[in-house]
Amino acid sequence: MMPSICDVELVIGLYLPYG
Repeated sequence: MMPSICDVELVIGLYLPYG
């Protein structure tokens, strides 16, 4: 199963919090 955009965004937010 390919990771959806939502999952990718979530992971990126957890590893690299921009806010």
